[in-house]
Amino acid sequence: MKTVQQVMTTGIPTVRVGQTAAEATSLILECNIRVLPVVEGETLVGLVTMRDLLRALPSWPISQVMVRDVVTATLRMPIPTAYALMEERQVRQLPVVDGERLAGLITREDVLRELGHAADPLTGLSWGTAMRERAIEFLKRGQEIVIIFLDMDGFGTINKRFGHVVGDRCIQAVANTLLATIDPAKDMLCRYGGDEFAILTTRRRDDAERLRRAAVDAIATVRPVDLPGGVVLAASTGIAGGRRTTERRSTHFAATVNDLITAASRQSSHAKIAKNGQAGADGISVLIPAEPRLTLERLNLSVENGEEAAAVQLSLGHHRFRGETRGPSVGAIPLRLPADSTVQAVNQALPEGWNAAVDEVSIIRTSSDTLVVMVTVALTKPDEPIEILAGCVPVRGDLGTATVKATLQALNRRLGTLITRGAAPLHVPAANGASRHLVDAR
Repeated sequence: MKTVQQVMTTGIPTVRVGQTAAEATSLILECNIRVLPVVEGETLVGLVTMRDLLRALPSWPISQVMVRDVVTATLRMPIPTAYALMEERQVRQLPVVDGERLAGLITREDVLRELGHAADPLTGLSWGTAMRERAIEFLKRGQEIVIIFLDMDGFGTINKRFGHVVGDRCIQAVANTLLATIDPAKDMLCRYGGDEFAILTTRRRDDAERLRRAAVDAIATVRPVDLPGGVVLAASTGIAGGRRTTERRSTHFAATVNDLITAASRQSSHAKIAKNGQAGADGISVLIPAEPRLTLERLNLSVENGEEAAAVQLSLGHHRFRGETRGPSVGAIPLRLPADSTVQAVNQALPEGWNAAVDEVSIIRTSSDTLVVMVTVALTKPDEPIEILAGCVPVRGDLGTATVKATLQALNRRLGTLITRGAAPLHVPAANGASRHLVDAR
C-alpha cells in the first residue's frame, strides 16, 4: 500500500501569519482551493478555509482567523491510516508535515482514488477501478476485450433471512469458486459491488461465452457451511465486447470500457427481470420486478442575493418530484447542492420509513485524465442496517448535471426494488417558473 508521500500534492499555495483575511480570500478564489495552510517560515502553524474568512473582517490578520489545532499526516503514513484519520476527525484534507515543516497536502479525493486500487478485504479481489484501468491498457495495446457481469440473484433475501455474516461467507465462497473457474493468464476477476462480480477477459467472444456459462454453473455448486443445504445460489449475467472487425481509430478508451460495463450490467438486469416470480429450492422468492427508474428532467442552477440554489425535477412515469436547496454564495455553485436537491426529490418517491441523505460528493481525475463525479448516499430505515450506495459518472457536460446523474446512479437500482415493493409514489406537481441558467438534461 502506498504512503501519503507518494500521493500528496506538493507546492501548494500557503498564506503567512502576517497576511490579512482579504489576501487569503483572494488567494483561495484565485487558486480555486478549499483550504490554505498558514505558515511561519516553513513551519505549519494553522489552517484557514473560506468559511473562516467569511466570518472575518478583511483587515483582520490571519493569526486571528486561522484554526490552530490542525490534524496532520506524516510522510510515511499509509493511505488507509490517512483515510481513517479523515473519517475520525471529519475533515476533507490533511496537511502533510515532515517534522514541523509543511511538505504537502492530501485530500479525501486523493485517498479515495488510491483506495479504489486496493483489494476488497472480504474477498481479496480487486475493485472495479483496477479492472477499468487494466481494460484501458489492453485497448491501448490493440487487444480486444470482453466484460462479463455477474449479479447474484435474491441475495438481499439471504442477508435478511440468515444474516449478513452468512451473506459475507457466501460472497467469499462465490469469489473463491470463480477464481478457480477463470484462467489468470486471460482473465481478471473483480468484485464490482455488494453482490456483483465482473470478469475482464481477452478471450475470443465464443470462448468468453463458454466462460460465462461455466461461471454460472460454478456458482450453483457453491455450498457455504452456514447456508442451509436446500438453498441454491444463482447469478444473472451479461456480456459485452469482443466483436470488433475494424481498426479502432480516435477512440476514447475509458468511454469504451464504461460502455461495455454498462451494456453487460444492463444485460444482467434484464436477465433478472426474466426470472421474475421464480423461487429457490428452499422457497426463497427470487422476485425481481421490472425496476422503475427516476430520471432527470430539469436542473436549474441560480445565484441571487448572495445565495446559490439548485432545483431538480425528476420523473417516474407521469409523476414528478422536485427538490431545491440553497446555500451562501462563495464562488462557483457547490456540487453538493445539486446532489442534496436530487436526494430531496428522491425521498418523496421512497416508501414510508426510508430516507436517503448525501454522504459525500467528490471530483476525481482518472489516469486517463477524465474528470469523474463520485457521489455516495446513505440509505436508512429504522431497525435496518445503513446502506452506503455509490454512483460515479464521467463529466461530459456541466458538473451540475453529472452530479445529479451520479446521485441517481447511486440510488436507482435500490430504489427500483423499494418503489415496486413499497407504496405507490405520490404525485408531486412540477413547480412553475424557471430560474436562470436552465440546464435541460433530457
